[in-house]
Amino acid sequence: MTETVKAMFEQGGSTFVILLLMSVVALTVGIERWAAIFVARRRMVESTERIIGHLRERNRTMALAVNSTVAHHPGAKLFELLLSEQAVSAGEIRRMQARIIRGTKTRLWVVGSVGATAPFVGLFGTVVGIMRSFRDISSSGAGGFSVVSGGISEALITTAAGIAVGVLAMILFNYLGVQASAFSAELKESAEEIAEKSMALPTQSLPAAG
Repeated sequence: MTETVKAMFEQGGSTFVILLLMSVVALTVGIERWAAIFVARRRMVESTERIIGHLRERNRTMALAVNSTVAHHPGAKLFELLLSEQAVSAGEIRRMQARIIRGTKTRLWVVGSVGATAPFVGLFGTVVGIMRSFRDISSSGAGGFSVVSGGISEALITTAAGIAVGVLAMILFNYLGVQASAFSAELKESAEEIAEKSMALPTQSLPAAG
């Protein structure tokens, strides 16, 4: 196995190394984003359930306490705003939701860019490998498989690597996009439910001055 990997590095050339680095970057960003979205969704759902439970008991104070003490999630500040007794415009809520949703999509462009460009990097390696084969023929003054095998190997390895990295990166990008969309939908549903239950509660009037 070690010898096979070593041979791929030697035959694939610098283009193969570039593709390997691109795959590492895409995988690193993808795992980080998946973990962030997964944790955010889980914490937000747990927080929403507990907040709604207290609002059904008509206890705004406990709902605010739960929102401030549970594990932090991106929607916590939005929930705090909705639970407060101050008037909040629909535009302000939409803008805050948009900022939260944009935050979940941070750096996803990196994964998408790797998926879009990796096949072309592999194609570049194909061209480099073919040029190497012609150069070997020219320098040796003869043809034959033994002369062109190095260039052909480089062309085939980089082509396959480019396609593999591109396909896997696009699958990861689409999956993360679906997860981000699911978080967006859950955030809006949670915000609407909390707002409805919060507005149904009576506001606490301030005592009159002596």
